[in-house]
Parts: sequence; structure tokens; C-alpha cells
Amino acid sequence: MSKPYTWDSYKVLMEIRKQMSELLEKSLRQFEGYSDIKSGMGKWNPPFDVLETEDEILVVGEIPGVLKEDLEVRLKGLELTIRGERRPSSEKQGVSYHQAERYYGPFERTFKLPEAIAEDRISTSLQKGLLEIKLNKQGARTIPIQ
Repeated sequence: MSKPYTWDSYKVLMEIRKQMSELLEKSLRQFEGYSDIKSGMGKWNPPFDVLETEDEILVVGEIPGVLKEDLEVRLKGLELTIRGERRPSSEKQGVSYHQAERYYGPFERTFKLPEAIAEDRISTSLQKGLLEIKLNKQGARTIPIQ
């Protein structure tokens, strides 16, 4: 006579938890920049650092493959907006992707600056896929009383 089957509820719940976790991770990839294999287009948020010294604010971002013609940097008040687009290097007909991890398409990043900027002393450079924006602080001014 065989031993009766006993149901291990803990083991079953742990397996369900594992499957749900995998399902959630898989479904969230599309929102974290996971590229659509057929189009190569996905949400792309290139990484940026914002650094501050006594005299300036420095914004540095990694945007390899983006041409300066496809970039726009705009300052409005205390908001710095960087828009751009990375385009595929070539469109190949009749190609099936087995894996697509590079992201193409437009991006937009907006940063709230901690201090007013001297708009006439802003410099930008794009070298080897690194965008660098130097923003000189306006500083406090003494306003004469008349």
C-alpha cells in the first residue's frame, strides 16, 4: 500500500511566487527600455550625472551614437531640457533579430536646477558619445537702491 499524497502548501506557494515574480519582471521590461525586437525601438533614457561646484553646474550624459544635429538643449528658468534621437545605423531588409538590446528613437530628459544660471555663459560639447553641459551660476547680485 502506497503512502497517501500530502499537499505541501508552502512549496506550492513558493512556486507560485516564483512564477509571478518572473511574469512581473518580464512584463516590466517593456517599460524600462526593453527594445521591441521587430522595430528596434524602445523607451530610451540615457544616463546623466548632475554635478555642482561653487561656480557651476555640470550635466554629463552618455549618448553614444547620437549626432549633434539630432540634439537640442534648452534652458527655461530653472529647468534644463535635453532632447535627442538615436537613429539606427542602417536599415537592413530581410533581417530577423534573435536579440535586440540597443535602443533607438527619441529621448527627453528634464532636470530641475538648484540655482539660477548665467544664460550668456553656457557651454556644451559632444565628444565620443559624452554630452557635457557647463552651466555657470548666476550668483547673487546687489541691487542698488535709488
